[in-house]
Amino acid sequence: MIPDALLGQQQGLTAGGCAVMIGCITFVCGLMAFCFYRILHEAQPSERHHAPLDIDTHDRET
Repeated sequence: MIPDALLGQQQGLTAGGCAVMIGCITFVCGLMAFCFYRILHEAQPSERHHAPLDIDTHDRET
């Protein structure tokens, strides 16, 4: 027997599938908003965000 999906007949999204899809999209959007909030609302950048100024790159010929 050939499934209806292979015959070209469209089937709608079930209530369970719709709930899972909405839950996944909500989770991803919430995680994205949380990450943006953490990045953009940091009071002062800490020392780990910047390279030290005394790095010797050996680019001068001495």
